[in-house]
Amino acid sequence: MDSIDKMYGNILFDTENVIGEAKSKAVLIEKVLNDLKNLNNEFGKRKSSLEPLLEDIEPQLNRLDELKKIRNLLVKFQTLKTLHINLEKLDKLKTIKQNEVETRLMNSVDIYKQLTKEWKSLAKVKDDNPFKLYLKEMIMYWNEQIRVKIEPVFESILKSVGWPILKSNLSSSVAELSLSNESLFRFKQYFIALLELDVQHLFNDKEILPNLNDGNFFNTISICLPLQLMVKPLRKRFTYHFMTNVRTNQLSKPEWYLTQIMNWIKDHENFLSEHVTVLFKDQETEFASLKIQFTCALLELAADKLAKDLTKLSADDKLFSHAFDEVLLTQRELEDINQDWLSLFRENCNLLSLFAVEPYFTRLRNIERRRSMEYIETIISSETAWSPLVTSIDDEDEDEDILKVPEIADNFILMLQSITDRFSHLSKISHQYAFIVLELEMLADFHLRLSQIYRSLDSEGLNQWPFTQRFFSIINTLNYVILLLNNWKNLPVFQDMSEFSLKDSIFEDSLSLYNHMVNEMKKRIVDSLMKLIMEKIKAYASLRWHCFTLLDDDMQYISYQLFYLISKSLELLKRKLSHNILEELIETIADSIKTAIMKEVIYNNSFNGEGAQQLHRDVNINLFSVFRVYTPNPESLIIELVEACQLLNLAKGNSLLLQDTLRKGNVSDDILKDFNVHHLSAKVAHKILSKRLYT
Repeated sequence: MDSIDKMYGNILFDTENVIGEAKSKAVLIEKVLNDLKNLNNEFGKRKSSLEPLLEDIEPQLNRLDELKKIRNLLVKFQTLKTLHINLEKLDKLKTIKQNEVETRLMNSVDIYKQLTKEWKSLAKVKDDNPFKLYLKEMIMYWNEQIRVKIEPVFESILKSVGWPILKSNLSSSVAELSLSNESLFRFKQYFIALLELDVQHLFNDKEILPNLNDGNFFNTISICLPLQLMVKPLRKRFTYHFMTNVRTNQLSKPEWYLTQIMNWIKDHENFLSEHVTVLFKDQETEFASLKIQFTCALLELAADKLAKDLTKLSADDKLFSHAFDEVLLTQRELEDINQDWLSLFRENCNLLSLFAVEPYFTRLRNIERRRSMEYIETIISSETAWSPLVTSIDDEDEDEDILKVPEIADNFILMLQSITDRFSHLSKISHQYAFIVLELEMLADFHLRLSQIYRSLDSEGLNQWPFTQRFFSIINTLNYVILLLNNWKNLPVFQDMSEFSLKDSIFEDSLSLYNHMVNEMKKRIVDSLMKLIMEKIKAYASLRWHCFTLLDDDMQYISYQLFYLISKSLELLKRKLSHNILEELIETIADSIKTAIMKEVIYNNSFNGEGAQQLHRDVNINLFSVFRVYTPNPESLIIELVEACQLLNLAKGNSLLLQDTLRKGNVSDDILKDFNVHHLSAKVAHKILSKRLYT
């Protein structure tokens, strides 16, 4: 008891200590809070006293900012004045020594660079700022002053390095030109200087940037100043040979000037890549690649020539078509060598764009349409139109043999591919779409012609078994077009056309037309063939299955006739039809034969033991053998017939027991599965079992 009292006393003492400690800390916290309140009150008083002072100082601070801006502006004006004075001194400096002249020019360019640097530092300043406008005028003034002096020097340097590279001064390669180190150094020095003087992307003014888009040719690509000067002598030669009254300027020979342009592009490629491209890459510039610029600059010459000739060319379909074909060949070649910049090149350096304006585009499309329709007439009237391209099975021609492609189908597809190739090089999707519409028209027209020929076979009584070669060629042609259209619709160019036309597939209407006709012809094949087969099946069904004996010669002959007809008919289809159509027909024909045997033979007869065994052998041996040539699993094609034969050949006890069970109704499918029957209903199974006779 004493120990408990003692423990209680200790706890009470500790509790009193904790309470005392808490009270002292609470007092301390209260004191801190009071101090904070006092500080806050003091801060409020001082803030109130400082606010009038701050209101007085703020305008003075704003004025100080303005004075600083004025001071900076004065410093900039002084800098510009100094640069202007220095440029004037250099400009007025009289000297006749070439090296001193060039030194003065390079110094002028260095000072000019400081002006452009000042301009770039004002990138965030509005364009209508007075100082910025003043600086722009100064830059433009000195740009003109320096450029007119430096351009002639650069042109003389070009001659010293053998530019332009022509057959007259090129023996075998650029490497053989006598290029001195001094000449190359001066060339590179002045090329860089001229890049500095190029203001096309400095101001981004529409007035300064060359607008080459006159509705016919380039969009916005610009050629750097030194390259413009390098193209100048080539322009002079081109103008003389192809735009004046000389023998090389002939309306009927666009290939002459296009070939010349291509030769110049190739002849100068090594020089540009070895000596110029590296200079261009080292400079901060917004220009396109040097190769694209040079190509487009030369193509502008061809564009000027073509634009001038188009009016006369359009008066003659033959000349107009020839010019388009030659431009298309050139465009293909150019795109092949400019794959890295294909999109940029096609949009900005596309000679075909000249044909994409009216009235030339409509004229081009009408000519293409007329030529295509004439071509369809030609290929249809050809003596070998309906002949297969491959007449014998050959490993190298395995694909063609499988498809049984007729000559007419191959020629028609080549025509469509030609149209596709032509429109795919146009830069605007609306122009491309106009040509795909033309393709769709040709697909519809070709379908109509095939349909007319097919109907003419009807009138001649030839659309029945055995069909003519022309019948099979028509369905193979339709099938070949369908297969290719299904492949083409996944190509990027046709997917773009589908999006443009707001359709799932640009070919959906064409595919619907062609598929409908193929299905009609396949039905005609099945109906015609089954009409003959049904005659044999009915004869087969008329056998005395209820008292069948294996020694019945009539039975053997009738059975042979049925399976021989099926075999030979399928062999003919295999020789004549495309493999994918054959596969579909095999399934349809097998299903029709299965249904016919079930209805005509099994449902209309009763079977003794030997009769049931013979039917089983005919189905599982003879019929299987016929279809095994075309499928590795013939049983799947006629599975219901196979199971029917199994039921007819059940042991007597099992058969009678299963009949009795099925007769009661409400039978689970598991009962039939026990007898390996999975595809027949209980009702059909009972009907088949009832046809079995037992003695």
